[in-house]
Amino acid sequence: MTYIEHLAELRKRLIVVIVFFLGFSILCFGWSKQLATFLVSPAQPVDFVFLSPPDLFMTYLSLSLYAGFILSLPIILYEVGMFIWPGLEKRERRAIFLSLLLGALLFIGGAAFGFFVMLPYMLRFFLGFGTEGIKPMISIRDYLGFVGQIVLSFGLAFELPVVTTALAGLGIITSAQLKSARKIAVLLIFIVAAILTPPDVISQLLLALPMLVLFEGSIVLASLVEKKSKSKVQEAA
Repeated sequence: MTYIEHLAELRKRLIVVIVFFLGFSILCFGWSKQLATFLVSPAQPVDFVFLSPPDLFMTYLSLSLYAGFILSLPIILYEVGMFIWPGLEKRERRAIFLSLLLGALLFIGGAAFGFFVMLPYMLRFFLGFGTEGIKPMISIRDYLGFVGQIVLSFGLAFELPVVTTALAGLGIITSAQLKSARKIAVLLIFIVAAILTPPDVISQLLLALPMLVLFEGSIVLASLVEKKSKSKVQEAA
């Protein structure tokens, strides 16, 4: 492909992504009230408020765009993959395909863990500071922003095996390097858990323990990728 042909191909795929993103966002806007009701369910019986006449509308709009992006993410990943696919070798194609598939599953798992397990616990912790004379009055915009932060943080945290497996598949890191860095990784995991969770041991462990399991799983996956690559080299020889 020439430079102009690459730009034309990129333009075509960007148009597809934008069309699906806007389409899903418009569809989600019609269900924004139901979606907001579902997202506030872990905080019941707290009553939420909006602080200006257009505040709730803008919140629904932001929520619809966010949901539209999530629903269009498979299309985005597909279009990105198809754009770079011709320039990849067979080994690189397989590594990227498996990484995208595993990444999608782990992100969904991490997001679900954050919303259904961690969010209710964190809400109980923070709202527990209220007293008889101090009642929570939370903006719906601030609450949904908090929920989005938790869901995104845990979804990204669960991507650890994907990153390590992809890097191992491309020969950038090895399972031996991961094993040698285990002590540093454990320390970093607990630091990240302390930052992302309330300042108590239980919530930190609820995040740190799954991440430790994911790190150990990353070592196993990297080792399997290395063995498969070595066997293929031996067969080719």
